[in-house]
Order: sequence, then structure tokens, then C-alpha cells
Amino acid sequence: MWKPLASSERVHPGDKIRFNHTYNTENNTEVLFQVVKSDQHYFEIVQENADAKKFVRYFDLGYNLKIDIWYE
Repeated sequence: MWKPLASSERVHPGDKIRFNHTYNTENNTEVLFQVVKSDQHYFEIVQENADAKKFVRYFDLGYNLKIDIWYE
């Protein structure tokens, strides 16, 4: 089940996340990312079936980025 990730929550390596694009209903393609490294201020993600890493700062969660995390 997908749940919104709050800025106070931390992710861990192996977690699956997605960017929440509720403002864009025309684009229904879902791109999944996996957390590969987690630090106190940021975490690194890699897109499934891709090699390029992206960095997300915890500061941006809830302000600039809306991210969902997968909970089983």
C-alpha cells in the first residue's frame, strides 16, 4: 500500500518510493525508485532499470516534493 512520506519520516536502503504527481492527472505512468543509501539529511535513489542516481534532501519533503513510500 502506498502512503505519503512525511518530512519527519526516514527511509532505509531497499525501500520503494514514487513521486506523487497528483497535480498531473494526464500522466498516469508510474516510475518507481529504490532507496540505495540513507543519511541524516538526504537519501539516494535509483530508478528501477536505470543506473542514474538521484539525491533527495529531507528538507524538500512536504515542501517541494511529494513522495509516497510502499508499506507491505
